[in-house]
Amino acid sequence: MQTEFWLGNEKLAYMTAQTDYEIRFDLRDKNDRPFYAVYSNFRIGEEKMFYRLILGNHFTGDAGQCRNSYSLRSHENMFFTTYDEDHDARDDINCARAHNHGGGWWFHRCDDCNLNGEYGGGTDSNPGAMEWDSLDGSNGRNLRGSEMKIRPLY
Repeated sequence: MQTEFWLGNEKLAYMTAQTDYEIRFDLRDKNDRPFYAVYSNFRIGEEKMFYRLILGNHFTGDAGQCRNSYSLRSHENMFFTTYDEDHDARDDINCARAHNHGGGWWFHRCDDCNLNGEYGGGTDSNPGAMEWDSLDGSNGRNLRGSEMKIRPLY
């Protein structure tokens, strides 16, 4: 797939309520190096739970750790925030609007990880760009690409 595609939170919530899933992130940093992260027991809460992000305890991958946590782990149990629905942990701003963070995400305090940010081709340090901060140095800012994939754990 060469274009943007989002299955949708309603479908993800329905699917992940049926059985246990894992989620895999394939990332390409600004130098086009590949990294990955896999989280077990991935689930999205239903709409009345604001599509809360739920992750299992098991992590594998080389996408690195961030602030004594894994990049996505710091967003665990967060609600999905969009321009018009502010459910992040910041009282002072809406993370989806701040710094042009792009589309919605399970923002905690606006940082660490946002794969729905703006695509900048990995050429600058746009604060609203796609990011996975736990990658080496500033390589986690302004990613060249990302893929999120889920599969059932049978």
